[in-house]
Amino acid sequence: RLVERAAEHHVVDVLRHGQALADSTLAQIVRLVEDAQTSKAPIQYYADWIASRFVPAVITLALVTCVVWAIVGVYVPSALKDKDCSSSSSTNSRNTSYANGTDDGGAPTAECVVENAFLYAVTVLSIACPCALGLATPTAVMVGTGVGAKRGILIKGGEPLETTHKVKYVVFDKTGTLTHGKPRVVSFQLLGSAAVAAAAPSAEGELSAAAKRKRAIALVGTAESGSEHPLGQAIVDYAKDELAASCLGQVHSFRAIPGFGLSCSVTNVKFLVSHRSSVSVPATEASDGDFMSNSVTDSSVFEVLIGNREWMKRNDIDVQIEVSRKMEEFEHLGQTVVLAAVSGQLTALVAIADTLRPEAKVAIETLKSQGITPVMLTGDNYLTAKAIAGQVGIENVFAQVLPSHKLQKVKELQEGLGLGEDDPSAHGNPVVAFVGDGINDSPALAQASVGIAIGSGTNVALEAAG
Repeated sequence: RLVERAAEHHVVDVLRHGQALADSTLAQIVRLVEDAQTSKAPIQYYADWIASRFVPAVITLALVTCVVWAIVGVYVPSALKDKDCSSSSSTNSRNTSYANGTDDGGAPTAECVVENAFLYAVTVLSIACPCALGLATPTAVMVGTGVGAKRGILIKGGEPLETTHKVKYVVFDKTGTLTHGKPRVVSFQLLGSAAVAAAAPSAEGELSAAAKRKRAIALVGTAESGSEHPLGQAIVDYAKDELAASCLGQVHSFRAIPGFGLSCSVTNVKFLVSHRSSVSVPATEASDGDFMSNSVTDSSVFEVLIGNREWMKRNDIDVQIEVSRKMEEFEHLGQTVVLAAVSGQLTALVAIADTLRPEAKVAIETLKSQGITPVMLTGDNYLTAKAIAGQVGIENVFAQVLPSHKLQKVKELQEGLGLGEDDPSAHGNPVVAFVGDGINDSPALAQASVGIAIGSGTNVALEAAG
């Protein structure tokens, strides 16, 4: 099914072909809000436990009150002398004393006694009945989740809503959380033999220097097309812009290791690079190892690695001192740097910048003013992480952290180990909130006392939050 609506002369595709209405994003949001409003907060279970015992006690007390006042009305008539128990149906034949609740002998009438006893019983019941106790919590949850939904905050139930006010630490991921999560490539540099080959004069029948650089971009961009990470998407967008292409090559055997990088095989990139070729090179001379060669064909396969220093080291790719210095220059500017290797050779350095969210600094200052300690956990390089943290005012930074280590750090904070000897929040079992948006944040989001997923993040992260 396809539902469309016109907005400023554009047709907006709300539901994709074949997608069931029940599986649409709107339906999932509605379900989430409904579940949250009908769920019970932990304090509500306690209130229900009290109400289950208090209500019978109040009813019993009201009955006892009714009986006691009935007895008082019969045996202590003077207690009812000031009560006007007369009924509107009383006839004029009744004398004044009867109208005041007594018969001719001065004793209260049965009607007056019952009415008075019943009045006191209802008074006890209405005042002592714990209606507010039973209604306050579900009403607060319903209103809170409703107001949150109107402001774009989806709360999964009463428990996280109740727990949030006890938070002592708020742990932030960097990319997509403190930053917009829409990074862009600011520099793409060829390294090693690839840089030498690109700088060398092009012989007849060889690729031009520009074409050699574009082929490297095509390989790196194609490899990243299999990644869901925002940095990978930035490289893909850069490659498409540089190559003026709407699609890239083909990826095979893709494998992503959170906190390190990716590896894959890339084919079918020849069409992405237009080159001057006056000499035709037979396809039989194509080499899978030399991506700078003009003999590359659509069937040529290139093994591509993209990631950080540690990922290159694990795959026996040597990162020279000059390359490390180049990386540090970008990292001091708060930019993320990734390396790319093709067929076992270090090929390119990609510097990626992401802008801070304008509200990030204000949010950190607000947390600090409330006595909450902000912490940054990121898989990025320490220099980059420190530069970003300094801009928003976070003192506690843990960089180059693997997803499993993020989970472990959250556990340490929950166990009261804190951030050091001078940490005032490190006592008891502090409540820890984690804010993230990616798949690699899911373990920490699930472990945290309160998981907060950014709406633009992956579905796995959104599901793990709560």
